[in-house]
Amino acid sequence: SALGIGGCSTTSDPTGNYYAFVREKPTSNAFDHDSIPVATFAFSEGNSWKLSVIMAEPIEGTWTRAGNTITLKSTDGVSINANLEEDGSIRLSPPFGAGPYWKMSKEWEASMQSVGAHDALLARGRDIGTAAVMLAGDNDESLPKTRAELVEGLSVFLADISVLDGFEYTFAGGKLPPEKERGSVELGKLTIAGKTVTIYLNGDVK
Repeated sequence: SALGIGGCSTTSDPTGNYYAFVREKPTSNAFDHDSIPVATFAFSEGNSWKLSVIMAEPIEGTWTRAGNTITLKSTDGVSINANLEEDGSIRLSPPFGAGPYWKMSKEWEASMQSVGAHDALLARGRDIGTAAVMLAGDNDESLPKTRAELVEGLSVFLADISVLDGFEYTFAGGKLPPEKERGSVELGKLTIAGKTVTIYLNGDVK
């Protein structure tokens, strides 16, 4: 089966990523969490494409072009039509009607990747902080004095010990301070790709 894209007098093949949003297309080159894409329609080299929609399995295949019509052949038998609009957007018909899909600037994509990387770093830090809180709770509100001992202890509470890659243990170890003070005392710092967050004894990450 195939998806047919046509309906406008464009001479440019689709390239890169096109994004669909819950609200209108963002007008700023700075990404923010109110403009998280709900779907991405990606065209890559080698005439391949991939449609990724939140909470759904991605669909992919290959495409060919004849005049102003692009035919996308899916690998799993899905058949759907779409139009490349005069404003350069791509609009798909149901069941993948989220859209239109917009081509965004390189600055916006770079901003989105940066924000996404920071969110991932915060999430990783929270995993470490939560595990440390649980470890202390099982050890009379105390933590080990060395990183090696901490890693051994945290391994019981972490699904993947590799989340500790880039983690520097800065707490001296021993008995934790009173609970109300733990939000201002460092457990350690997590650095990935040049970006650093601080993890506190109460599990907070900043």
